[in-house]
Amino acid sequence: MKTRNLGNLAILLLTVALIGCDKSQVENDKAMASNVVPVKITPVTLGDIDRRLDFVGTLEPWQKAALGSQIPGKVEKIFVEEGDRVDKGDVLVQMSDEQLVQAQANLASLEKDWQRMKCLLEKGTVTQQAFDQIDAAYTAAKAGYEMVLSSTRIDAPFSGIITAKYMEEGEIFSLMPGPAGSPAILEIMDLDNMKITIAVPEKDLPVFSPGLKVIISVDAYPGEEFHAEVNRIAPTVNPRTRMGGIELKMRNYRGKLKPGMFARVSVIIKARRGVLIVPTKCILEENGGTYVFLAESGKAQSKPVKIGLQNAKITEIIDGIELGDSIISTGQRVVKPGDSIRIVESTLIPGGAE
Repeated sequence: MKTRNLGNLAILLLTVALIGCDKSQVENDKAMASNVVPVKITPVTLGDIDRRLDFVGTLEPWQKAALGSQIPGKVEKIFVEEGDRVDKGDVLVQMSDEQLVQAQANLASLEKDWQRMKCLLEKGTVTQQAFDQIDAAYTAAKAGYEMVLSSTRIDAPFSGIITAKYMEEGEIFSLMPGPAGSPAILEIMDLDNMKITIAVPEKDLPVFSPGLKVIISVDAYPGEEFHAEVNRIAPTVNPRTRMGGIELKMRNYRGKLKPGMFARVSVIIKARRGVLIVPTKCILEENGGTYVFLAESGKAQSKPVKIGLQNAKITEIIDGIELGDSIISTGQRVVKPGDSIRIVESTLIPGGAE
């Protein structure tokens, strides 16, 4: 009986010991799991990279004009409406010819006087001075008539779009400043071509030359790129801002672009094709060197790297890691060399080769 009790006690003690071991193992497993860092990785890939200079500006029409008459008068007829497309030389406005009739009558009268004085001068009955006076008046009358004649109609100075109509038929045109800031009946713009003027720091001006291609983006069309080229470089630099003006010209394909739109301008100053790239956020710095963390056999391993071109999104790797290496792209600022890691997601670099 006593022997049986001792046996039961031994079994009980062994059971308690085993339970204690299991509990200790669970706690150890939990402790180890709590030290595992969740990370995201990105494979090192081949891709293209460039370095850019970025500027901002506002889209403007390539040409713009406020159209009015050289003399005041009644607006007889307007042949266009706002939004109409016109060609260079098209008649847009017909003014009243009342002043033209007066100018024509004045010219005819002075022409008769001029002919009479010329005959008298040839006969020697009038002085040269007297003839010169009537000759000057006659010349002025001809110029006045030509001006009034040209002012009776307003033609399109270039091909474009009528963007504003300030007056209606029957109204009196005045030479006083109007809605356009100057006397105007219509406003016309060339919207087939646009321009952007950007301010460039003096240190970056050597990058620019006439004909240089640049990339344009606007908020209205996210992800879409337009192209322009340098048309003119200002000959001077603002001594206060140390900026120089650069005028860009671009075609307005399909009429998408509108005057007044905010534009971002990018100039590619250096580019590399088919090189090793990683997300720029993966590049870490310490003691003047650069390094990344790789995911290898469930551990985080620090790797020194030599970098090349770099922009806000991606960085070229010249040496240190290889194509296909798994680089830690989220959690890289948390892990330490040798830390256990758990990969929760693998992502590719947008635009990079798989």
